[in-house]
Amino acid sequence: MPSRETVARWYTSADPFFAEFRGQYARAREEQAHNLVDEIVEISDDGTNDWMERRSESEKGAGISTGWVLNGEHVQRSRLRVDSRKWFASKVLPKIYGDKVQAELTGANGGPLEFRWAQVDEATPDPSEPSLSHTDQEASGSASTKAKPDTES
Repeated sequence: MPSRETVARWYTSADPFFAEFRGQYARAREEQAHNLVDEIVEISDDGTNDWMERRSESEKGAGISTGWVLNGEHVQRSRLRVDSRKWFASKVLPKIYGDKVQAELTGANGGPLEFRWAQVDEATPDPSEPSLSHTDQEASGSASTKAKPDTES
């Protein structure tokens, strides 16, 4: 099996020879994320070792149980396992398992957006916008009124 460094070099290589490998690697990481998400349900549903039997010091030899207590260490470990899998899946497949990001547009001071509609009269130019006169357009060569040569005989 190749080393981790070799796999990283293949994955980041721009060489077309490794293009198929990059696709396979990406699909494998996606499948890994899906499998880890499936494990989240199994870990959450598994209550094994969540509770432990407590015995009093004087009765340990006699095997007398004094009650059941929550095994906090096991519960915290399960929580860590679930959170780690959720984090990994959100980074590998953010469109599926990532946090939903919602952009909200607001106007001035957090208020609603204002839309202003204005009717434009093409015959009357807007004095606030610079414009070229007809002679300026011809001088700059931006006029589209140049004659085309007649190629038909």
